[in-house]
Amino acid sequence: MFIVNARLDIQKLLKNLVLSLGTGIAASLLSPNTFSIYQQLQKPFFAPPGFLFPIVWTIFYIFLGTAAYLTEAKCCTLCYRNECRKTLSIYYIHLIFNFLWSIIFFTAGSALFAFLDIIAMIITGVIFSIGFAKINKTTLIFTVPYLLWCLFAALLNITMI
Repeated sequence: MFIVNARLDIQKLLKNLVLSLGTGIAASLLSPNTFSIYQQLQKPFFAPPGFLFPIVWTIFYIFLGTAAYLTEAKCCTLCYRNECRKTLSIYYIHLIFNFLWSIIFFTAGSALFAFLDIIAMIITGVIFSIGFAKINKTTLIFTVPYLLWCLFAALLNITMI
């Protein structure tokens, strides 16, 4: 059963949302013209229209920030402190890979290196998702759909190498 802690720490929630959403915003600022570049790519038949990506990624950045908040909120207890430090460190590394993907793919124009980056995203994503779930199972509601999207993104990416 999933249980959400009734006590909400707005400051921690906002910090985590700003960090995750900020990752996406910063990457988009450093990857100009992604929409027009995407439109020009040879895409597989299952590629979604370009206008969906900012919507979907915004939702997933909110999911990530929420999952990180739910994990951090439960980290106050002594029994989770070391596990939290490790898991949140992997999550922060994951955000770095996430940040780099669009820069590598769109700005640098390297689908191959972007694919390697997304593989690193998936690996770190699975690791932090398992770690988050050990601390707070509710996080799975947010991390599993995100990981499925990353797998789809990897499939889409590999078709463009």
